[in-house]
Amino acid sequence: CTSSHPISQADIDAGSLTNTATVSRNSLTSAPVSLTVTALQSPALTLSKSGLPLTYSAVGQTITYTYTLQNSGNVTLSGPFQVIDDKTGTIDPCGSGPLSPGSATSCSATYTTTQYDLDFGSLTNTASGHTTFASSPFASNPDSVTVTAIQSASYTITKSVVGGSANQVGNVLSYEITLANTGNVSLIGANASDPLLDPLNGPIESGTTDGVLGVGETWTYSGDYTVTQADIDSNGGG
Repeated sequence: CTSSHPISQADIDAGSLTNTATVSRNSLTSAPVSLTVTALQSPALTLSKSGLPLTYSAVGQTITYTYTLQNSGNVTLSGPFQVIDDKTGTIDPCGSGPLSPGSATSCSATYTTTQYDLDFGSLTNTASGHTTFASSPFASNPDSVTVTAIQSASYTITKSVVGGSANQVGNVLSYEITLANTGNVSLIGANASDPLLDPLNGPIESGTTDGVLGVGETWTYSGDYTVTQADIDSNGGG
């Protein structure tokens, strides 16, 4: 004779199924006989990650990331669950369990943008989910999200006379030129030049002396010009 038993989630989680049978006839009963069937357990965890907003344009802007961990295997995962992100660090715990196959848990973390992120033009971070099954750790797939910087490069330049007068040939006029970064990204290779003020001295950097015109930073140059007869004859229009 035959009989059947529908496999349950508990049977898969247990790792094996053992059942015992006896045969009885009148007052006679056979010795018990057992049979064990082994479960093919496949623990798996899938990570899906998203970030909002998808763009940033300033230092100190908050990007919120959401991590969804789904049990994509065939065994129940009791947890705990954690996410390790190369920008936001470790989120522990990430939601709660147990998670039956197909079910999910989620958590979130925030990241604050830096000047480097703006200068680079985009921000990409990668995360993975982690848990254990049968005392053995395992990880999910890695998942990445990229948010894009809205870069606005701009600068202003001003020039003024800070000493001397142009009413006599040979007088020396002292000029000051200021270069200011008015955008939201650092400017590499910035410089000021003036064909009449050669050599032009500077720059004197208001911020870090690293040769990069940082956001909000000003560079100051100085130079001298000797008044000629042509300058006086043209009333400064030469």
